[in-house]
Amino acid sequence: MKLISLRVKDFRRFYGDQEINFSTDPKKTFTIIHAENGCGKSNLLNAINWCLYGELVKGTRQPELIINTTHFLQNGKRSYTEVRLSIVDDNGKKLVFLRRKNTSETHSILRAYEGEDEIPIDDRLVRKNIEALIPKELSTYFFFHGEGLKSLTTEASNIKRAVQDIQGVTDTFAVLSEIERNKNTLQGKINKTAKAGSNLAKFSEDLKTYNDILDKKRKALTETEESRDDLNIDIDLLDKDLRNSNVELIKDKQKEREYLEKHLVKLKNNYKNHEHKKFESCRSFYKDVINLNIAKKCTDVFKKLEADELFPADLSENLLNIIVEKEKCICGTEIKIGSTEHKNIEKWRTVSASAGFTAHVLSLNKYDSYLQTAKQFNIVLSNHEEVKASLEEDINKCEKSLDDLNNLLKDGLDKDLSDLNDKRQQKRKDRDSANKKISDLNREIVDFERRKTPYQMKYDQELKKSKLDPILEKQYDLLATAKDRLEKMLGSYEKEAKTFVKDRIGEYFDKYATKEFRVDFDENFLPTLEEMNIGGKYTPAPESTGESLLKNIAFICSLVEFSNKRKDERATSFQIKGVRSPLVIDAPFGDADGRYSSALANILTNCDADQVIIFLSKKHYKGAFEKITDSLKNVGSRYIIDNYATGEDQKNLEDIEDNKDIKIGSKTYTQIHPSKEDFGYSSLREIK
Repeated sequence: MKLISLRVKDFRRFYGDQEINFSTDPKKTFTIIHAENGCGKSNLLNAINWCLYGELVKGTRQPELIINTTHFLQNGKRSYTEVRLSIVDDNGKKLVFLRRKNTSETHSILRAYEGEDEIPIDDRLVRKNIEALIPKELSTYFFFHGEGLKSLTTEASNIKRAVQDIQGVTDTFAVLSEIERNKNTLQGKINKTAKAGSNLAKFSEDLKTYNDILDKKRKALTETEESRDDLNIDIDLLDKDLRNSNVELIKDKQKEREYLEKHLVKLKNNYKNHEHKKFESCRSFYKDVINLNIAKKCTDVFKKLEADELFPADLSENLLNIIVEKEKCICGTEIKIGSTEHKNIEKWRTVSASAGFTAHVLSLNKYDSYLQTAKQFNIVLSNHEEVKASLEEDINKCEKSLDDLNNLLKDGLDKDLSDLNDKRQQKRKDRDSANKKISDLNREIVDFERRKTPYQMKYDQELKKSKLDPILEKQYDLLATAKDRLEKMLGSYEKEAKTFVKDRIGEYFDKYATKEFRVDFDENFLPTLEEMNIGGKYTPAPESTGESLLKNIAFICSLVEFSNKRKDERATSFQIKGVRSPLVIDAPFGDADGRYSSALANILTNCDADQVIIFLSKKHYKGAFEKITDSLKNVGSRYIIDNYATGEDQKNLEDIEDNKDIKIGSKTYTQIHPSKEDFGYSSLREIK
């Protein structure tokens, strides 16, 4: 699938009719749209998303303002907006989607057409056509807002959701939840048919108690994660406002604060991961360390027996028993009960031993080996404690720096900026509380699932022994079997996706990272940057903005490639097939400096996407990205978003003088103009 063109009419910042034609050339996969902040580049991304799914990208400010404000003021109730998106599918068939919204109507209207003659598609089939091209849950990873990259790989729930979505199994998880609910309902029915006071009734009630608790906690978890995600968006927007402040000190300190906050999250994640690694590496020693004292006592006993010449025994207990039983020695001498010979043999029987006993005692004579293991354990434990102490020190230093910076910003802000800062700090506190609640709920859910398991096993065993309605029993068995198989299948799908993503990110870093970096993944599949130090050892890296963006872009591109890989797979009842979709991404470079711009540009230009549509400001384009795309000659279409700004708007534009003009090739283009009207607006201009 590729995007052919996008036409917008009076959509948000764009006044009048505007159209952009995307490159569909297989050798020139890139379309670049140049635009400065506040000029409407995000509105084009929003236009695509709104046309297909009827909503703007999450985090867009004033999402209710769909119709261009000036157009509305000029036309009142007759005003409307319209977005037309033309697409060619993988079979070469042209599809056109047109969404329109009138001022007088609450909801927008979507129409679709196919073929060069644009034959109307039945309204009932429009949604199906869109889902066949790119399901909504996947669109998040193909139509991507740059601001969303910041928190993409810092939240375990984001990673989990991304892996599920790109596997095409989101609906299957919903099916699994439904099976669990039906299974619980069926348990209630079975309970009613069971004899009062029976074990089955008792176990059923116990299970109901656990299921009710788990349902409440899962619901609370979903709500808290959604709230946390909304808070992340709010914080990103407030950060952007503070970064765009016209007070240079504030701009610089805000960037520094964002870095420290991300670094603190990184350090705390590293601390948590280290505790897990410490447990895993020490666990193998526990058995030997516990056996150390036992081995010491066994060794002492062994040595005493040896000193008394009682162990190891020279004679076999089994041999002596045979001689006594047969009353004859192996040499042929008769051994009569009560004889001197018999009395001597009985004496030797008291100090003899079986082969098994001897071997067992000898096996315990390992004190020295256990001692060596204990020494090794102490070394490993000591190394872990050193790392732990170092991480704790780094966390304390980072927290201290943040406190100092927050106090500095608080004292140095004017009223408006101070209010923004206070709001931001409160949002962060709320977000931290939400993250703690999420962590607690996840832990509690795992705990209650564990506690529920023995009751479930007892219930299933009792059910097999009971004589109940065979239909109910059959239904329950079918649901239990379906649940088990689905969980195993989803686990297999998840392993496949994680393996691919992990390997691909590793390849990206091997090729394009500017330092000796590697990416490690914790138990929640959160990617963590590690840096090679002296001696070839990898330790957690202080993650800068550039390094964080590099990791996140690599993650997005690996998801895109995994979906591409799955395109030709047959869709099943439980898994939708992958799609080859354009990668549409807004301002991916953020505040990354030149060292990382090259790596970021290389990853994007080498991502296995048939079409890349990218929105770039001047500072993000000039330098590495310009050089790489020029050398590859892979730009097939190029546009500038001209901003016609009023005097007031011009005052608010960041670095307006520096960004007023942009040089592309040998020509210079003006991209910010004074508006001849009493309102500001944006328009599209193609650059040949």
